[in-house]
Amino acid sequence: LEDCETVYTLKSERHYNSGERRILKDKWDNCVKELLENDEYKALVEEYINCKYFLANYDYNYKQSDNFMVQHWVMNEASDCHNKLEK
Repeated sequence: LEDCETVYTLKSERHYNSGERRILKDKWDNCVKELLENDEYKALVEEYINCKYFLANYDYNYKQSDNFMVQHWVMNEASDCHNKLEK
């Protein structure tokens, strides 16, 4: 699992050439697959991936709507995600 964290950190830093990035992506995909096969981590990982996706699209989701309620919901979801990802 520590290895997966390292892979994730490296994957997040964008200063790698495309060959190295592909290797890291494959390693990360394997990590995710392993974690999803482990019941203990499955829910956590799915939530984590959803949060990452949500945060990556945060600006887009927020700007998509002029509706205050929707923006408020987006902000709440994002802060929940931040809290989960810090654990």
